[in-house]
Amino acid sequence: AYGFEQVGTDTVEIDDGSYVENIYLHADDAEIEPTTDSSDPVRTLDDQGLYVNEEQVERGSKGPFLTAYSDPEFDEENKYGYFCTNCESLDNAMDTMGRVKCNECGNLRKATRWDATYG
Repeated sequence: AYGFEQVGTDTVEIDDGSYVENIYLHADDAEIEPTTDSSDPVRTLDDQGLYVNEEQVERGSKGPFLTAYSDPEFDEENKYGYFCTNCESLDNAMDTMGRVKCNECGNLRKATRWDATYG
């Protein structure tokens, strides 16, 4: 409906409850294949020595951002940054409000924090 097609679901935890989140893509983009098998959420970026956790997805304006780590254990202290799936780049920047912008394609994640003093 409205040019979108359901391509999957995810379970999110809010407070003490589990909720199903339906994932939609614009019909033109719905034929995009998953980047890994669903049984293995780890993508290795061989040339950079980094690992991408495909289960930690952040919504972007042109495509999702995935969390990249320098260690396959995905420990918080080994967090490297974000991997833009739209252009497959690690070249992005985050501001103090948590907004992430890919410097290659302009993919944008909205701010995770908001303060009324910033307008």
